[in-house]
Amino acid sequence: MWSLNKRVNGSGRKLDFGYEYMIKKNKLRVILSEIHGNGCFASERVGEGEMIGEYSGEYIDLQEAIRRNTRSAEYYSDYILEVQDNLFIDGAGTESPLCFINHSCEPNCMVHVVGDRAFIVALRAIDNGEEITIDYNYDDDVREICKCGQKDCRGFM
Repeated sequence: MWSLNKRVNGSGRKLDFGYEYMIKKNKLRVILSEIHGNGCFASERVGEGEMIGEYSGEYIDLQEAIRRNTRSAEYYSDYILEVQDNLFIDGAGTESPLCFINHSCEPNCMVHVVGDRAFIVALRAIDNGEEITIDYNYDDDVREICKCGQKDCRGFM
């Protein structure tokens, strides 16, 4: 489960965009990642501060998020994003490539929440072919090993 507690607008910059912004449709592709499994990659250059898209999926509460995030669950999901204290988006089963965004300790994107919607926004310019990454910023009690390969990798997500 991705936690937004420390990550929302973590850059310190004010991001002010509304729902009218265009989502970069067909500007992303999913291919094998050196970080983990499949990853989401830019198929054209993305500018700093540009919205890449909206993270979409089924809205679920905390209890359901915990149930689905248990590896032995019948409907296990690795694509759960927290948007509010008791509100999550499960991106499993969507056609959006954004659910394949991998973690990096030095991410090139962030999650920006507006109400109950979550948008992926570029923290810096992203080159064509570069993997889109965010900092999952798991709670301190979750120590999943990080494989981002960045110079300043903290060793866990």
